[in-house]
Amino acid sequence: MVNESKLFQSFWWWLLLGLLACAPGSTKLAGAGWLVLALVGLYRFARFFPIWWTQRAADPLTRAASVWLAFVLAAFLFKAIGVTYWDDPWKTRHFDLRMLLSAVAIFALASRVTLTREKLFGLGVAMALAAAVGMSVSYLHVNFDMDTPSNRINWAGGQVMLSWVLLSVALDKDNSRLLRRLALAGFACFWLAVLMSGARSAYLSIPWVGVVILVLTLTRVERERRWKWVASVVLGIPLLVAAVATVAPSVVEVPAGRIEIAVEEARAALADKDDPARNVDTPVGARIYMWQKGMEKFMQSPWIGYGREQRIAFIKAWGEESDAHIISDQFHLHSEYINGMVDHGLVGLASTVAYMAGLVVVAFMLRRTHPLMALALAGIAFTHITMSVTNANSQTNNYSVIFGWSLMTLFLFRSGALRREPVAASQ
Repeated sequence: MVNESKLFQSFWWWLLLGLLACAPGSTKLAGAGWLVLALVGLYRFARFFPIWWTQRAADPLTRAASVWLAFVLAAFLFKAIGVTYWDDPWKTRHFDLRMLLSAVAIFALASRVTLTREKLFGLGVAMALAAAVGMSVSYLHVNFDMDTPSNRINWAGGQVMLSWVLLSVALDKDNSRLLRRLALAGFACFWLAVLMSGARSAYLSIPWVGVVILVLTLTRVERERRWKWVASVVLGIPLLVAAVATVAPSVVEVPAGRIEIAVEEARAALADKDDPARNVDTPVGARIYMWQKGMEKFMQSPWIGYGREQRIAFIKAWGEESDAHIISDQFHLHSEYINGMVDHGLVGLASTVAYMAGLVVVAFMLRRTHPLMALALAGIAFTHITMSVTNANSQTNNYSVIFGWSLMTLFLFRSGALRREPVAASQ
């Protein structure tokens, strides 16, 4: 293992940390930070790839990064088939291009970079500050009606992904107590930001918090044979929710209100066509209507779909047919799966699912050697899988940037934390 901490000398390292800390507050700063890290990784990848590829089997992290790169490359190639066949514009495929660059950078970083404890601590502080920035953005959004830096759905999804990274840092007993506390505080701030954002798709990740609590509880009981911790969890969670609802009522009121509205809109959209209460001109109603119509179109052309231009034409026609202005204003089908199937059929679906399958496979590979990293990767996978049901986040710029940030920072934390090669920060 060759230490490449020289890649992160003073100026560039502080620049990266500053951009990461500001990422939830500005899409431009988030994009700039992602680009710097991706280009550094791309440069190292191009220079040392032959050596790394022959040595990848020796190191679990490098092997996992190579598998992730293979899945992302497969997703990109599947997408290229559909784009080429229908002559879709490549400029609309920024998600796939960014994910490919991120995967290349991750392979390079996992193979060549070992951060010192000082730099790991700095990275943790930057992410905790990012969480505070994210919480501030959501507070201003809910109390002063200020817009989030990008669409609040994909923005909130990015905050959830970053939270899983910090959770893995908080649970790592090899980290300092201060770093673990900062990471735990950052995890909480990210989730406060998500809950206040009103982004219902991001709320779909809440069950994974329950899964994490359950896994940690069972692990603790198995190791210590003590049930007192279970009682603490069972009693502590309701008390924590009650305390948060008292101190910051919007954290509970916003999600509760948004979910109630979604249920009402779904009922109206699913009513019989002759029912006067039927209404698809709502966010949830428009989704349900487009999903139904999209699946009908997919069944008529399942192999290669219709292409981007025809998909948009379908949406406009459905808007007129249903007299729903909210549908007419859309350009995608608000489902990653159905959008991919209508665009490029089963080939498009294969591209969509490849990213999800890659995350799941890599998490499974690392479950024994890097269990906390596997837990974080599984969380990121769960978030991407569930959010893709009700949204087409690949159609936005910010989502792929924060997606990439999450994976790259996770690999940086693990590469430094588990290799423990104490090299002076100035080297």
